Amino acid sequence: MLKHRTHMIATIAVLAIIFIAVIQIIRVNREEPPKPVIVQKTYTSGNFAGGEVLIAPGTAQEFPFELNRRTRLRGSFETPDEKNKVDVFVIKAEDRPKWESRAEFKAESAVINLSTAETNLTLGPGSFIVILDNRSGKEEIRATVNYSVD
Repeated sequence: MLKHRTHMIATIAVLAIIFIAVIQIIRVNREEPPKPVIVQKTYTSGNFAGGEVLIAPGTAQEFPFELNRRTRLRGSFETPDEKNKVDVFVIKAEDRPKWESRAEFKAESAVINLSTAETNLTLGPGSFIVILDNRSGKEEIRATVNYSVD
């Protein structure tokens, strides 16, 4: 009888250990709800577009920048040949779809069909894009750009 009782206690102990282990496995391996993604905005300062760029015919080159305060955009572009001309726009990022679809939009600055130009513009906080537009061009355009914010 003692043997039977010891066997029964051992069985109960093993079952209890298995039960506790299963509960622990379920508790530890629960899926956690996804944590919210926090997007850190990185504000632009200094030079954000500099050097030589190639703009294929029918395309544009874009230089986005983000401002957290009222500041000055200074910059320039120049093509090596006076015959190579592009359009240059400074637009709010929210107006990009309108620009892309060639719908009417309000540019912060627009320079149409030039081979060289300088920009000196005061902008408030927000997301902006400098666009060198060769969508109407038939040849690849090589341009030297230099854009910065104070």
